Amino acid sequence: MKIIAVGDFHGKFPKKLMDRIKKENADLIVSAGDFADTFDLRDLVFKHWNELGKEDIDLEKIIGKKKYMFLLKNAIDSMEVPMRQLELLKRPVVTVYGNCDFLDNEANKLGMHGFEHMCKKARIFLLRRIVKRFNDLQIAGFSGYRSATLKGIVKYNSCKKSEIKNVNKRWNNALKKLFGEIKYPERTIFLAHDMPYGYFDKIKNKLSPLSGKHVGDKYILKYIKKHKPLIAIGGHMHEYQGKKKLGKTMMLNPGAAYDGKAAIIEIDNYKIKKIKFIK
Repeated sequence: MKIIAVGDFHGKFPKKLMDRIKKENADLIVSAGDFADTFDLRDLVFKHWNELGKEDIDLEKIIGKKKYMFLLKNAIDSMEVPMRQLELLKRPVVTVYGNCDFLDNEANKLGMHGFEHMCKKARIFLLRRIVKRFNDLQIAGFSGYRSATLKGIVKYNSCKKSEIKNVNKRWNNALKKLFGEIKYPERTIFLAHDMPYGYFDKIKNKLSPLSGKHVGDKYILKYIKKHKPLIAIGGHMHEYQGKKKLGKTMMLNPGAAYDGKAAIIEIDNYKIKKIKFIK
């Protein structure tokens, strides 16, 4: 079986990458999420980082409602661009959503369609937190992202310790439940947006206030260590493209699609035969 792993589109799907994926004639495409182009919003967050750490201060208040809404709506619209391209590939596609994707309940408030609606329209199967069978393999998809605040990397005055504890508890329980549904870990691909802690997760972007820190997810790492799936695919970290073994599990970051990157995985008889990177 041939699988294309891709993610972090951020509103773009370069033609060169599209053409290369077409040539591979893969059986399945798996996406680690982040379809929306949120770079303008991200850069403003970096710029006003210290202000945002104060209580009752958000980006909308800092830059003004008109500008904020303009950037927000553009970001929501941008999710549809890579989804259309994935649909044109005419291959089965499964995805999780990341921290830069806008769900229906967020987009609908602005009179717009959100992530779930766009996935359905593009015939992309959304794995919120379920295990889906594909031929003889299982894809365990875990959507969402834990922020730096929830991970204890950044402290905001507006975030209460009790709230953080409760959210982290629910996150842990959701992962525990998902991994508990995996019958054959040796036949399973774990798909998430974030990378496990310590694997392709050190920020190299000098513009980021968190540059130099490891920001991967420790809960994801814990359950990968415990259940040992065949492959664990993540993204989020645009700085990286690579693979690294942890016990029986191959950790994989396919690279950022907006930069023309992806990974080709060949599996035969539940064993990884080859992983090749598109650069």
